[in-house]
Amino acid sequence: MAAYVKRTQRRMGDVNKPLIIVYDALLSDSKIPVRGSKDGVQTMPAIITHDTFGQDAYARHFSSIGGTKDEAEAFLLGNQGPDPLFYSIANPLLSSVHRLGNIMHKEKPNEILVAFKQAIDALDEADRSVGRAYALGFLGHYVLDSTMHPLVYFHEFQLCDAGEPGLSRADGNEVHACDDKRVIDPALKESALLTGVFNRLARSCFYGVAVKEGDESPYRNGCIPAGAASATVVEAAEQAALAFEQAMYKFETHRALAVCDDYLRAANKRWSDASKAANKLEGEQANTAMTQALVDAFTELRVATVLMHGIVPAGCELICEYFDVDPVAFFSWDNIFASTDEFVESLGEKPGEHRVKPLPPRFDFFSKHESQY
Repeated sequence: MAAYVKRTQRRMGDVNKPLIIVYDALLSDSKIPVRGSKDGVQTMPAIITHDTFGQDAYARHFSSIGGTKDEAEAFLLGNQGPDPLFYSIANPLLSSVHRLGNIMHKEKPNEILVAFKQAIDALDEADRSVGRAYALGFLGHYVLDSTMHPLVYFHEFQLCDAGEPGLSRADGNEVHACDDKRVIDPALKESALLTGVFNRLARSCFYGVAVKEGDESPYRNGCIPAGAASATVVEAAEQAALAFEQAMYKFETHRALAVCDDYLRAANKRWSDASKAANKLEGEQANTAMTQALVDAFTELRVATVLMHGIVPAGCELICEYFDVDPVAFFSWDNIFASTDEFVESLGEKPGEHRVKPLPPRFDFFSKHESQY
């Protein structure tokens, strides 16, 4: 996941780079260029989590943060970020303080950190090291929130969207600590997506074109079949890629994963329905229908594998290996909207002649955990 976020940040224009500049500048006391911002950051970890994170970070980097008692306490206080502004919620006179806390959480964190740097420069020399330690702690608060927020919300939304009667996203706060056995375990659901749905789609594609003794069907030649994907498949692939990219641009990892989940399940169902329908036909009609089903399935498998690459890289790179395509070309987003024929042509081959690597019997791209048996 970390590698995926790094790749996504690079592809989206280094939208989070200003935070790195701020962090480096605070440590080096250099000037900070004001660049960009990232909106929509919300809290998730609470006081103990932030304190534990801060204690660990300070133990590792105290020589850079500051070794005095005042500096240590300032850093740990800064690690709580604006959260303390929400604690005294019973006092109506503090409503303006709560609004300030919301602003600090949701509005342009880059600019807040730049303001910290400017404020540090304005402090008396004797107080600057303490102010600097506080600002570094505040940056640590942001780092932990922005890392944990997508993970926690992804699981929350997966639970709320599982189809349990009476459970919706309006119940999100309760779901955080839910111990209701009626609610689907998100870890098991995600595992089933990989070991069940994703595995099935990939195997269906490669086994579907595999040379089979006694089967003279034209699509059983070991190659990705040529032809245009159906309009429904093309639209679904484009919508999934755009929705995934938009979610990752906003660092809404839970939404990006939900896009992949929906897309893979729908793709697998389209393949199942189309292949079953083709098997009911005979002769040339059956061959034509099954070829189209495979064209559609290969299109969706390639798009899904690119989207899921940063989430489950090993399995996706194994799929790429059996496509027998250079990983740089396969995982390039320059090809995400290309048809399969266009993609094969970009490899210097003719559509319908790109040979995939034969898949061994009962092969799994994603292995089950022992808890799934």
